[in-house]
Amino acid sequence: MTNQPKTQKRQPILLGRLSATFLPLIIYIPIALFFFGYRGSWSKNYFGVGGDPITFIWFLHWWPFAIAHDLNLFVSKYVWYPHGFNFTWDTSIPFAALVILPITLLKGPVIAFNLLSVMAPALSAWTAFLLARQITHDWRASLIGGYLFGFSSYELAQLLGHLNLDLTFLVPLAVLLCVRRFQGEISRRLFIARKRGQTARRDSHDAVRCDSTLTSGTEVSVGSWIDERRRMGVFQAISG
Repeated sequence: MTNQPKTQKRQPILLGRLSATFLPLIIYIPIALFFFGYRGSWSKNYFGVGGDPITFIWFLHWWPFAIAHDLNLFVSKYVWYPHGFNFTWDTSIPFAALVILPITLLKGPVIAFNLLSVMAPALSAWTAFLLARQITHDWRASLIGGYLFGFSSYELAQLLGHLNLDLTFLVPLAVLLCVRRFQGEISRRLFIARKRGQTARRDSHDAVRCDSTLTSGTEVSVGSWIDERRRMGVFQAISG
């Protein structure tokens, strides 16, 4: 009976934290739908121009098809028959295909592609919000910062059909992970495990590897900045 008041006090605090964390995502999704939500048939039309969207739609269908038929996931003779094609040389988006797999099986790869394209800016804005909030502790400023990242000119340009370059939500998460590690909020083992998981989810592409390199540089910069602030705090404590 003595623990019941504490439990009742923790529930509103937990709900408040969850709402403050996920409310920006709820805000970003309608904005993405308002800007980019195609009002026609999502099963007959797709976002983007040229042949790139068709390639990604094919890959979204290929991964569940290959798994269901016990085929080689990375080499297929369905392309450039009879020699076949090695998908490790192309932007085959395996992680995105597996995440959106239920939608692909139920509604088809075209709808899955459209859904990923619309959700990409919202997810990128949300993860950028999480990073900004961790550093600034300012919810409103982080909300604006997340919007500027997720709906940036780069993100809008990749909506024309480059799905592999549009899904940038892992970049802020990688930096956020390093910030939390430098601040001592997560252990070394958990940090390494999560970094390995993020590395495994990165699709093989030169531009994505470039993003990873830039992210690593940002992580080093953030770590140096935090260490500098720590040294300044120790100096002020000694001098005070």
